[in-house]
Amino acid sequence: MALSSTEAEYVVVSSCCAQVLLMKHQLEDYGLKLHNIPIKCDNTSAIALTKNLVFYARTKHIEVKNHFIRDHVQKRDIDLEFIDTNHQIANIFTKPLDKEKFEYFRNELGMIISLHVCTIFIFEMW
Repeated sequence: MALSSTEAEYVVVSSCCAQVLLMKHQLEDYGLKLHNIPIKCDNTSAIALTKNLVFYARTKHIEVKNHFIRDHVQKRDIDLEFIDTNHQIANIFTKPLDKEKFEYFRNELGMIISLHVCTIFIFEMW
């Protein structure tokens, strides 16, 4: 269980890094070489933890398996970038949103639903 939002974000970014590296290795089998793969994070403290090689007393309880992200940031396999919370598309999956934000994130994902097309399709089925 995470003791802070920084720790929670750090663990999630670490998990994301593992998934990105898996996909990177699979793409290498097809001859595609990728470097500096961007991962967006809205927590500046979590980003700072990946870039600072000093283990602080506050972070010593975080499991060692989550710290491998530091090595990959140093090797430039990934590039951890800050993104403002208002533009973090992943929020559509994790937070309650008002209609405007939901529609913005849905559009950014390319998941635009045209009610007109759905209405015509249902009408033609009758």
